Amino acid sequence: MRGASMLVVSLVIAAGCSEDRMPGGDAGTVPTDSGPPTDTGGGGGTDTGPPGTDAGQPPAGSLVFEGDFDGSLWLAGTVTMPISSTDNQMQINVVADPDEGFGGNHLGLLGSTSGETVDYAITGLRDGLYQVQLRVDTNGNGMVGDSGDWEGWYAETVAAPVTDQAGAAQVTVRGAPVTGVDFALGVLP
Repeated sequence: MRGASMLVVSLVIAAGCSEDRMPGGDAGTVPTDSGPPTDTGGGGGTDTGPPGTDAGQPPAGSLVFEGDFDGSLWLAGTVTMPISSTDNQMQINVVADPDEGFGGNHLGLLGSTSGETVDYAITGLRDGLYQVQLRVDTNGNGMVGDSGDWEGWYAETVAAPVTDQAGAAQVTVRGAPVTGVDFALGVLP
């Protein structure tokens, strides 16, 4: 991130961030799947069930990050890298209610890349609008946002990576978790 208004895709509500260093954090996998998704509307992604139902756990095998939004909902998706990559450090960010100017949730070090895609889930969400970003430190200096690093925001497409928050789409989470929050990363100039 290049500003002080939010923390980056590693999910943590932020009051501000003065630099792009990747903090430590927990990432893990969950052992169960919530079953097949059903589309019940809402913005971005696919709702996993009707409002008010027990949505279960994020998809098995996903890197899971606990958001700090005091909720029980989650969103999940797949991020596509520009090329296959191994052992590059990643960071994920989520911004809550971006139109209202609320902070982001910086979830710390996501883990290392290990191929062409990364499955992720962000838990601890409440009803609301979110923007999601993932960043990869390709030069190994422990910082993201450098020229040549990879970055992307969810923008309802995998075909055309969006590296600027202004082009990011909002994910609506209302009463049920959301899957299909898939996007691609681009190379920063």
